[in-house]
Amino acid sequence: MLADEGGFLVEKRVEIVIPELDVSSTAILLEENCPKTCEVIWNCLPIKGYLIYNKWCGQQLIFELKERALFNIPRENSTSDVRPRDITYWYSYWDHPGILRGVDEYAEIGIIWLRGAKPWYVWGEKKVNIFAEIISNFNRWFDVAKKVRFTGAKEIIVKKG
Repeated sequence: MLADEGGFLVEKRVEIVIPELDVSSTAILLEENCPKTCEVIWNCLPIKGYLIYNKWCGQQLIFELKERALFNIPRENSTSDVRPRDITYWYSYWDHPGILRGVDEYAEIGIIWLRGAKPWYVWGEKKVNIFAEIISNFNRWFDVAKKVRFTGAKEIIVKKG
């Protein structure tokens, strides 16, 4: 939480931008659910990457995290029960260290855009930290998913909002 000018605590917000598609949404950090995840991600903003369609999980878009500080965030209330609007964090060493994608470590942020998504990877179901929730302009994410699925990866920027 942040303090506003009057000293009142307010939720931390991030802006998620897909420049090529002219899409911008706001999400709130769920600090009570995942305080460490929120802290590390907040301190690393802005984060840039390439959003892809995650065929393993169904209705989820993901982007890989490149900055080492974003690796090895601990599990916090991890679950595979996700809903539209959820933003998730997953770290490969939680499940099968060193064997995913032929790399030593891998971390990702996922955006759940429709019911029916289930966090999944090559070895089966995975549990994720749900650390944020989209609160504005969510209606555009179906179109974003369709574009990414059929035309390829799109640049994504997550910054303090």
